[in-house]
Amino acid sequence: MFNISEIKLANFFTQLGTYLKSGLSYQIVFDSLIKLERNSSFKSALVQVSENISSGKTLYQSFTDSPFNKHIPQWELSLIKVGESTGDLDKIFPELVKVHEHNSNFRKRLLRGMLYPMILFHAGAIILPLAILFQGGLVNYLQNVFIILGGLWGLIGLLMSIRFLFNYFGSGEVFDSFIFRIPFNRNFVYSRFFKCLY
Repeated sequence: MFNISEIKLANFFTQLGTYLKSGLSYQIVFDSLIKLERNSSFKSALVQVSENISSGKTLYQSFTDSPFNKHIPQWELSLIKVGESTGDLDKIFPELVKVHEHNSNFRKRLLRGMLYPMILFHAGAIILPLAILFQGGLVNYLQNVFIILGGLWGLIGLLMSIRFLFNYFGSGEVFDSFIFRIPFNRNFVYSRFFKCLY
C-alpha cells in the first residue's frame, strides 16, 4: 500500500485532463505518465492501470482494479465512469482537481487551527507541575512533565495507529464515526473544523 497526497492526486488529474483534452489515447497517456513518474509505488500503480487498459478494460475499471481504488473515493470513480460513457472526461478531471486542491487547503487550515490548542496543552504541561519543582526538585518536576506529555503523545500515537489500520483495511469511516461519538472530542473537533472554514 502507498500513500497519495491530495496535491499529488490533483496534479495527477491535471495531467490526465490535459493529455485527454489533446485527444491522446489512454494507453499513450499512461505510457507518458509512467515515464515521467519518479515515485516507484505510484509508478507501479500507473503500470497496473496501463496493463488493465491494454487488456481492454475501461478507465473506470482500470482504476477500480488497481491500488488507486484505495485512494480515489467511489464517488469520484463513479464520476469518471459517467464522464467516460458521455465523452466528458476532459470536463470531469478539472472538477476533481478543484476537489483535491480544496481538500489540501482545508487540511492545512485545520492543522493550523489545531496548533494553538496543542501549544496551550504543552505550555500547561510545563507550567502546572512548577510547584513540584520547588518542593521536590528538578527530577520530580521533569518526571511529571514527561508523564503528562508522554500520556498525550502515547494516546495520539495509539489513535493514529488504529486509524492507519482501519484505513488499511478500508474501514476509515467506522473509526471516524467512533471518534465522533466521544462527546468532548466531537465538540472540540467541530469547533476547530468550523473555525477553519472561515
